[in-house]
Amino acid sequence: MNLKPSRTIIDISLMHAMIDFLCALAMFGRYSLLSSAMIYIVYNFCAFALQMPLGILTDLMTSEHKVKYQYPALSLMCLGVVLTILGIYTRIWILGVGNALFHVGGGMISIFEDDARKMHGSGLGLFVAPGAVGLTFGTMLGKQHVLSAALPVILVLCVTAVLVSLRILRSPVETPYNPAHTVFDERLLKIIAGCFVVVVLRSYIGLNTGFSWRDTTAEILLCTLAVASGKYFGGLLSALYGIRKITVLSLSVSTAAYLLSGIPVFGILALLSFNMTMPITLYILKCEMLDMPGFAFGILTFGLFLGYYLHITFPEVLYSSWIASAGSILSVIILLYVLSLKRSHEE
Repeated sequence: MNLKPSRTIIDISLMHAMIDFLCALAMFGRYSLLSSAMIYIVYNFCAFALQMPLGILTDLMTSEHKVKYQYPALSLMCLGVVLTILGIYTRIWILGVGNALFHVGGGMISIFEDDARKMHGSGLGLFVAPGAVGLTFGTMLGKQHVLSAALPVILVLCVTAVLVSLRILRSPVETPYNPAHTVFDERLLKIIAGCFVVVVLRSYIGLNTGFSWRDTTAEILLCTLAVASGKYFGGLLSALYGIRKITVLSLSVSTAAYLLSGIPVFGILALLSFNMTMPITLYILKCEMLDMPGFAFGILTFGLFLGYYLHITFPEVLYSSWIASAGSILSVIILLYVLSLKRSHEE
């Protein structure tokens, strides 16, 4: 097992934070002036729901033996960077499509790197974690209409994208990516459905979480750090101690912590432990669909969109510590069932 992340995964994780920063900056800055709820639906559909068909398309391109498996994903990632930058100043749907393209391409590259370097999911945790940080800072500055903050981030993002591209083109991952063909039998469909439901629950509960004590900037940043840390340590600790143990431990902690979330320290602990399942669900699907990493990534981000859609469809359902705690219990039951179906020894 190799827990040391490659330079490529580190750089793509940094780019993830910058992409989400730019999208949040534009959404809560320039586009919020349009005063229409529809812009948020359009953006979230383009940014999250489109990742599944884009992932499937990229899987088909990657399966062709005429091209290196990293190159289609790299092309999507770079195109996503370009469209995200254009979308800040042009149209909301361009911004959303750019976000989707980057996440599919960058997510696939992180899956390739994690698999080839035998990181057992720790690389996936590192990739998904920084997005929360970028979203928070982008939202805070966007609400103050400081669009000029985008310029230095755009510069760093472009330089990083060039460096990552050169690194992949010059030194592709040594282990060839030649997985077995995925068979969509009843067992696999149950695994996909289970992981999907867990992601929907995490998205819905996360969007409906509103702690009464979360008022100051410091408290907002602490909550953001808890979410990002949970995603990172979910991947790292599951690689070290096994998915089953970390799943039970993290969701057991979040079940209890959510009940006491009116106290800041327990609310922060609940966010940290509940978000540990994010890289775990991705790693489970990655192991089951080695030749379809784009679909594995995209189906889960579609779950994020569905959670968002449920959130805006039922706005009268306010946050309840009991609902969040029940969601944790349901998640651990589903994931333990999913893990019982896995054929892979990589738990």
